[in-house]
Amino acid sequence: MINELDERIWKNPAFHREREGLHTEWLQRELKTAPTTALSEAALIRLLRSAAVLALSSDGDRRDAAYRIAASSFDLRRMTHPGASAIANVILSRLGNFPAIDLVNGIGDVSAFTPTSLLTEEQDRRAKNEVQVSGKTTTFTDFQRELWRDLQSGASVGVSAPTSAGKSFVVLTHLQERAKIGGAFRAVYLVPSRALITQIADSISTWALRLAENPVALLTMPVSAEMPLPDRSIFVFTQERLHLTQINHPTLSFDLIVVDEAHAIAEAPRGILLAAALDEALRRNPNAQVLFASPNVSNAEVYGSYFRLQGFRARTTMAKAVAQNILFVDSPPARKKLVSIRTQRSEPGAAVAHVELVKRPTTTQAKLISVSLALGGGAPSLVYANGPDLAEKVAAGLAEGLPKEEENGALKELADFIEEAVHAEYALAPAIRRRVGFHYGRIPAPVRKAVEIAFGDGNLQYLVTTSTLLQGVNFPAKNLFICDPRQGDSNAMRAVDFWNLAGRAGRLGKEFQGNVFLIDYETWKAKPLDASRAIEIEPAAVQHVDSRKAELVDCIRETNPQQEHPQTDGLEGIFTQLLIDLKQGRIGQSLTRLSPAGGLEDVEAALVDADRVITLPVSVLQQSPTISAHRQQRLYACLKQRIAGRPTNIVTSYIPEHPRGGSDPYKSYSDIFKICHSELLGYPAKDKRHTRFAVIALQWMRGEPLPAIIDAGRKYAPDKKMESHIRGVLHDIEHDIRFTYVRLMTCYMAVLTEILNETGRADLAATIPNIPLYLEMGECRKPAIALMAVGLSRMAASRILPKMPSNLETVDDVRQWLLSVDPATLNLPPILQGEVLRALGIQPKTPSHQTES
Repeated sequence: MINELDERIWKNPAFHREREGLHTEWLQRELKTAPTTALSEAALIRLLRSAAVLALSSDGDRRDAAYRIAASSFDLRRMTHPGASAIANVILSRLGNFPAIDLVNGIGDVSAFTPTSLLTEEQDRRAKNEVQVSGKTTTFTDFQRELWRDLQSGASVGVSAPTSAGKSFVVLTHLQERAKIGGAFRAVYLVPSRALITQIADSISTWALRLAENPVALLTMPVSAEMPLPDRSIFVFTQERLHLTQINHPTLSFDLIVVDEAHAIAEAPRGILLAAALDEALRRNPNAQVLFASPNVSNAEVYGSYFRLQGFRARTTMAKAVAQNILFVDSPPARKKLVSIRTQRSEPGAAVAHVELVKRPTTTQAKLISVSLALGGGAPSLVYANGPDLAEKVAAGLAEGLPKEEENGALKELADFIEEAVHAEYALAPAIRRRVGFHYGRIPAPVRKAVEIAFGDGNLQYLVTTSTLLQGVNFPAKNLFICDPRQGDSNAMRAVDFWNLAGRAGRLGKEFQGNVFLIDYETWKAKPLDASRAIEIEPAAVQHVDSRKAELVDCIRETNPQQEHPQTDGLEGIFTQLLIDLKQGRIGQSLTRLSPAGGLEDVEAALVDADRVITLPVSVLQQSPTISAHRQQRLYACLKQRIAGRPTNIVTSYIPEHPRGGSDPYKSYSDIFKICHSELLGYPAKDKRHTRFAVIALQWMRGEPLPAIIDAGRKYAPDKKMESHIRGVLHDIEHDIRFTYVRLMTCYMAVLTEILNETGRADLAATIPNIPLYLEMGECRKPAIALMAVGLSRMAASRILPKMPSNLETVDDVRQWLLSVDPATLNLPPILQGEVLRALGIQPKTPSHQTES
């Protein structure tokens, strides 16, 4: 009967006209424009009754309509029609959206206007979604409840859900419950970028170190070989940091593996490294529980099949706990300043509101500034920019357009900190003072975290951000402004990424609906609204074998590859991984995984031929799975010719000097980088990049302050604008030093060690410093590395190091010392004091509601 009734409602044109009227009325109030419609009391009652029926439907669109009717009715009529608010509560209960109900009850008690039978229905419905976590009752949405049951069963799970569905809250809660059990326990939480590490680590630190009987160490940095691993520990890593730690600790295994933003496995070359790291983790413990979390993926079961996980469960939903309103903003015609705003359901040109701008914008930058200022309405707003350069310019324009206010003490403190942490001329500081921030991946971690906190606390009105939002960084806001979004330099944004981005509008537990403003959508390079919200993914290796098999065979057969190129590094990584599988006797299984239908005989034949010329052992190749085995063999031949049979003073010249020691560290790194550029990257002999990057690498590994590195780099580009120079140095460090050179030096050290062992010089091999670790961390002093392993930033570690006993070099020793001292005695800026407290599990400010990343 319910099915027949909801079908009749959905097919009734009058129902859709009235819900459109309710939506328009809500939007006009939201946008603070003159109302053109007001729903009658009778129409409102009809809509609420209809929504109460649609809430019981299994159809996603109908359930979404029910939610929006309930949310809009409550927002518009809670003061004048408390009975309508009570019905809205019932609708939300039937939808299983208890965070929204808690928001309703937090605004005002509607129980007095709710019939006893409906109150009982809500209580019964709530009881089904309640779970006990750490002695407290938590109420899940329906989706969260089912996911929780899957995780608690011990099965490996692939989950796909929109950004605001609450999946991360459930996953983190499950991690907490697993960690509470006594005995040895190790888990790794994998994230796609460094920008997300701090956010996840902060969520875990609130409880990990405070488990009364079974505290768990939290590690966010690669752990050196000489540093012991705690028996009970949680690692929050990128795939690169996991790979480095697996190299340093060959017996490290995990009981629980969480892969956040798991759809990155489809993106070469990092998806290939992610798959390789996961394969290695599962070889070490085939019984580990693995959780894959993705937004808007239609085939979550692919994770289970690719990694051959027994009893794997896939859980998929498109339901959201917060609704997003898609609003089209049309620029004014020539010589006009009035923008039109229409809804997704409106006919083109049928505006629900008009807003006048200060002046007519013509560029993407001007449109983002003008429209955001006009429609932000004082609520926390995100503005998406296509890259760091545009982000800084838009932030400056927003700051200039906001009215001047009395200086905010917290923002002044933040701006002063930014000038100390990055540079006195960094564009972020003046914007912050005017309540505007920007955020992109290459900004130093403590500054990024401080900006995130300022935005979350409401001190910043606008935050201009780049594609870090697509990597899971959590910035929920009331409004989101977008204009022709791109990823990278020119790539139009995919539909799945657009919806991931749009999901940031609307804050769970703070409002029912968020607003996504699409500026001049009809002129966009791509039309994401025309494509499916969910995509079917394939691991990068499968894609390459399926669509680029001939290129892969050529890559395998090319024994002297030329300059490495982004279009080929994915193929080279697949080649190296397959060669490792061949050498270990599992090539048949690996090729079947890549192509169950077969047809890869030519690939296998090419691998067999390559195996005859590549003499490097698996133990060396495994350390650099994204570098062509032919390039590694070429490096081996080069070094073997220079080292074998030579006197010690010649041999040691190929061992990198310690960054804080040696006779000439600059020459050491310049020469070694030159070899890596030539043999691994295929750069021409005349290339001089090794000279500049040797300087930056040494400054970075020695722990020199970032402002000093920026100033020192001015001699290489004296005519470059300062803001551009600062961005360039940040890119050099984050992309080149901490990624490219970590990759190159990992390979160089593995090959050099092999040659030294082969030639009877194992004593010299033992003296090679851990350069990849130093490059990744920006430090080479053991006590400083231990401080960073606890979870502190490079800047905090350098400030604390002179005050810490010099004999403390393990994570446990450093943590115990930090717990024993008063943070105030460390003379740290308040922002770094907060960082220390969070690293010790003492939250300066504890969130009171669920958050989703």
